[in-house]
Amino acid sequence: GSDNCPVSVTINGTAVPALSMRLSASGPGLATFAHSSGYKPDPAILLSLISSGTLREGENDVVYSNVYTIKGKTRSRAARGRVFVWPSDTLLVVSDIDGTITKSDVVGLVDSIGMDGTLSHTHGGVCEFYRGLEGKGVKFVYLTS
Repeated sequence: GSDNCPVSVTINGTAVPALSMRLSASGPGLATFAHSSGYKPDPAILLSLISSGTLREGENDVVYSNVYTIKGKTRSRAARGRVFVWPSDTLLVVSDIDGTITKSDVVGLVDSIGMDGTLSHTHGGVCEFYRGLEGKGVKFVYLTS
């Protein structure tokens, strides 16, 4: 199986062995950092990645990859994500989309942007409100399931 298999971490195309992980036998999809057996990376490692330029201010691409063998066949899998790095005094809004910006989860996803480019299924005023915040330097991260 894939329990306790190594997971390599790449940030912006650079392999970062200091952040290597291991898939856990504790449950499906759980991984711990090899350097600490915990779920959070060592802050000193993150600071060194920032000072070296591996982690840059703004958006950073991260790839978690794992090579494993099952029933005699070698397989690989990868998960991609983003890590955002901003100064500690950055104003940040983390917003859900479905039902927060859109009027419903399903219909909002499909019908939010009409064929003529209008926003037909969003809550009134939310886009203008967010644009106003962005104009004041607020950063946004949008989440959806």
